[in-house]
Amino acid sequence: MELMESYFKYDSPIGELYIIFKGETLSYLSLLKPDIKEYSKVPTKAFEKLKMCLDRYFKGEIVTFDIPYKISGSIFKKRVLEEVSRVPYGQVRSYRDIAKILEEKYHQKVSYQAIGQALKHNDLLIVIPCHRIIRSSGQIGGFMGEKTSDIKVYLLDLEREALCKKTS
Repeated sequence: MELMESYFKYDSPIGELYIIFKGETLSYLSLLKPDIKEYSKVPTKAFEKLKMCLDRYFKGEIVTFDIPYKISGSIFKKRVLEEVSRVPYGQVRSYRDIAKILEEKYHQKVSYQAIGQALKHNDLLIVIPCHRIIRSSGQIGGFMGEKTSDIKVYLLDLEREALCKKTS
């Protein structure tokens, strides 16, 4: 039995986010508009939960996205995104850090550029926090394959400010 797909949009401070659920599982959350003609009119429970988390996140609250999701793509991409999903809120790791972790786990050489390419195709924006991955030099790096990093800086600043509020 094939699961029903539900399509939604969410207006965020970084732009309109496009969301797809297959049943109760999140399969897409991105700024890139998928080829969809009609969006769901009735919100599902899964969408309402995600919306609540996104609302809180963009208000600067520390949020754990406890929402079932499915990573699509190659085994390598799945491994990269699973590792990136473990980066704690408000912290950063480098492309090199992720490559080294994967090399240790799977005993295969991994280039930093390959990590960047996998992150470029992250279909679960924010839930899998690719914005927390930066260059080992401390420079921000690209975001969603773009040279611009304004959105990445915005998300990192949002998380840092939330952590500062929590500790003050």
